Amino acid sequence: MKIEIKTKHVKDETAVREYIETKVHFALDRIDARVDTVTVRLEDETKDSNKFDGICRIDVEVHPKGHIHVSSTGESTYDCILQAVRKMEHAIKHDIDRNRRSSKIRHQKAKKSFIESLPDIGVDEA
Repeated sequence: MKIEIKTKHVKDETAVREYIETKVHFALDRIDARVDTVTVRLEDETKDSNKFDGICRIDVEVHPKGHIHVSSTGESTYDCILQAVRKMEHAIKHDIDRNRRSSKIRHQKAKKSFIESLPDIGVDEA
């Protein structure tokens, strides 16, 4: 799993980068085999003030195919990141569950059609 972090107008960038990496690794620890790349974009819209008012966007490429996009806004850097990471984790788990359900349905339909295609065998009762 590859993590790309892009920041714009963020104060204390090294601490924020470490926080993002920690939270993303922790959130995707059990399911990282399905995740190829994670791109986190954090932007502070108020450049000159000490108050953070920005947006955090996370794009995830999921294996075997698919993209997940989430974003959150906030007035605190760390809260904004945490909300976006939680949304990302929920979206990935939802995607995995949906794929599992659809594959079960596909297999059940195939099994049912196979059983229905078998010829009736008469059983003689003695």
